[in-house]
This record gives sequence, C-alpha cells and structure tokens, in this order.
Amino acid sequence: MDYPMAVFVASALISSRLDYANSVLVGCPQKHIARLQQAQHALVRVVTQQSTRFFPLTAINLLEQFHWLPIEWRIRLKLASFAYKAIHTGSPPYLADLLHHHKSSRLMHTLIF
Repeated sequence: MDYPMAVFVASALISSRLDYANSVLVGCPQKHIARLQQAQHALVRVVTQQSTRFFPLTAINLLEQFHWLPIEWRIRLKLASFAYKAIHTGSPPYLADLLHHHKSSRLMHTLIF
C-alpha cells in the first residue's frame, strides 16, 4: 500500500469509527474523550510510520498535517452542523422542533460617529 492510499484509508477509518455517534459525548467527562483522542493519535502515527521516541513532531502537529481535527473539536463541529441544518432546513424535524432562534430582550443601540 502506498502512502496516499494509507492516508485515504486512515481518513475513512477516522470518519467512520471515531465520528460514529460522537455527538452523544457532548458534556461527558474529559477522560472518555481522551481515550478516543489517544486512538486518533495512534492512528496518525501509524499512517506516518513515526514512533513517539525518535520523531520530533507531536501527534498534534501530525494531525494538522492531515487537516484532522482533534476529537473534542470534531464533536463540536458535528453538533454545530446538526444545529445549523435543523434551523435552516427543518430537517430532521425532531431536532428542528427543539431549536428556536434566540431573541434578545435587550435593546441594542447603534453608535454613530
């Protein structure tokens, strides 16, 4: 398997396994998210064939090279995507019915200079 194929397979693995139902992890203790983060770090090291002892780049630097978000940010992105889609398209209806636009009770004044 060549390097681009390894990156492609790893990306598919990340999106299918680590992202599966991760939106339920919103608000859970950090220790549970940290376990998924360790798995993601291990995967990026396998793809790049780098060991932790002999390579100066950290796993976070390697994630940046592949444009992979850390697990916590992937969860936030998925939740934001669900909310945006529900508000703007009304789909899925079970989420759209729960979300409402917030209207501030404070009057906002504009400053004219």
